[in-house]
Amino acid sequence: MKFALVFLALAGSALAQSPSIAIFAPSANTTVAAGSNLVVDIEKLPGLSGPSDVSVVIGLRTCGADCQAIAATGSVGAPLYKGDYSPQVVPGSGSTAAFQNYTVQVPATMPKGPALLAVGHFFLAGAALTPGSETVYTTVIVQ
Repeated sequence: MKFALVFLALAGSALAQSPSIAIFAPSANTTVAAGSNLVVDIEKLPGLSGPSDVSVVIGLRTCGADCQAIAATGSVGAPLYKGDYSPQVVPGSGSTAAFQNYTVQVPATMPKGPALLAVGHFFLAGAALTPGSETVYTTVIVQ
């Protein structure tokens, strides 16, 4: 009986840490020009019940050769957008996932090379509306 309770607690903890969002666009290793606009499409992943969305922060940070190391820090880099996140299901798409698009500007002074595009997601989870956050990443190439 104790084993079952421990297993359920660990499984619940693992599920709670699964990301509830993903960066749908741009795809990994997309080339972007410094000073240009970039459309960031954030997908709310479908699930049984997800958190109540509050806001997102979209940031960009140069990362040289090791973007993975920066992603491990949880940093979003220089904020390009911060505000509301209210994803909607696209009618007629056949998908149950909800999306929201943001157009941000890549800083004109951004160094060329790999950069980490980060989305920090803030939410309220569970019946107690416990505050939480998560950060997801993709790499883009600045030219």
